[in-house]
Amino acid sequence: DQSIFRAVQEWRQPWLDPVFVAITSTGLGWVQVLLILILFADLKSFRSPRIAVGWRGSSEVERTTFLIPLLLGYAVSGVSNQVVKQLIERERPSNFGWVNALEDIHYNSYVSGHTASSFGIAATLFWLSRGTRYAAWGNWALVWASLVGLSRVYVGVHWPTDVIGGSAVGFVAGTWIAWLATSTPSAELE
Repeated sequence: DQSIFRAVQEWRQPWLDPVFVAITSTGLGWVQVLLILILFADLKSFRSPRIAVGWRGSSEVERTTFLIPLLLGYAVSGVSNQVVKQLIERERPSNFGWVNALEDIHYNSYVSGHTASSFGIAATLFWLSRGTRYAAWGNWALVWASLVGLSRVYVGVHWPTDVIGGSAVGFVAGTWIAWLATSTPSAELE
């Protein structure tokens, strides 16, 4: 953990710091919810999005179909992260004097919440968009979630295994939400 952490820290450059701070900021809960609402809500008519079961292979799915599952992917991964974080006490790298962290965070490190919620959202979108015209969004969401995880190590507040744990928590939560959204026996969910 320490050797990988130190290797990532060696990448630090004054011109790169704002880039990674911006990436890590997209892992904040309020930013994620705002992005989900902007990208996937039908803000013009404020209508409730519907999840049509069986649309998984259809290219006619509307982007509003993803709204509720994405919010649930975010919420379930966030709650799961907090449970794990309370069960496993681990010091953050930012608690050590040899680390020059770009954020001032000092409580439990394992698992990375930014990474967990990012992967919760990304995995949900990845599974639900497969076979649709939005499939590339799911792939790019996984790239984004990976960058958020990397940024947590770069800014000096998480160990690499915190990020791996957060990735796993989020991916499992997002996969579960996608499975629930596509396996509901009714024709439509309001």
